[in-house]
Amino acid sequence: MALLWTTKKGNTQYEVRTAGDSIRLYTNRAFHSQYNPKHVFTGAMWDLLSIPALFYAINLQRKPNSVLMLGVGGGTAIHQLQKLVTPKTIIGIEYDPIHIKIAQRFFKLNYANLTLFQADAFDWVKHSRKHFDIIVDDLFVDAPDDPERPFLVNKLWMDRLHGRLSRKGLIIQNHLSTKAAMAVAQQYKTQYASGLLLSTPHFANAILVLCKLKIDAKKSRPDVVKLIEKHRSGRSPKPRFSVKQIF
Repeated sequence: MALLWTTKKGNTQYEVRTAGDSIRLYTNRAFHSQYNPKHVFTGAMWDLLSIPALFYAINLQRKPNSVLMLGVGGGTAIHQLQKLVTPKTIIGIEYDPIHIKIAQRFFKLNYANLTLFQADAFDWVKHSRKHFDIIVDDLFVDAPDDPERPFLVNKLWMDRLHGRLSRKGLIIQNHLSTKAAMAVAQQYKTQYASGLLLSTPHFANAILVLCKLKIDAKKSRPDVVKLIEKHRSGRSPKPRFSVKQIF
């Protein structure tokens, strides 16, 4: 992989590299984001952050009007959401100002319906009065071994997210393991009409989807797959995912 750009701030080393037609962001050698302007999907974990938006669109028979992205990185999920469901508004919250600069310069994250804020997500959500059809919680910080959550996924945080959802909104939340995702699902399932768990081979991450609307994963999946194929062309990577109905 060719090094396209690099900088260091404090103890953090940022690298933007090319891999074929793809652009990749690394922070302290951790692989954060990937973008290929020719393809919607990556064939990796990032696809699971956008696919739930297709379940939403199919079950409500409309695209989401508003999306809140917590943890932008290079903007992989935002690119996918823009191409798959094109919300009227997308707000992205990113703590690291260098990530925002990289996303805009190298990952071409410059949509007219997108507003990016450099802010602490915990505080931003606390003070916001906006409501969103979809909230994507992909908040992680670098750690010596594996990425970790910047704060606990506890009642305070989950209540704040729930309070920012629209009447039939859903939360898409990235967890490092199925065990962690299921623990959150079991604790907060009484606040939601349905819960889904998405996973993909070769990644330990589990994507928890908490929905205020009733979604039947088994019934909806064939239509979701059709929409995925509609957005693939040529040798575009194919998302490999399983979806489990939790409740």
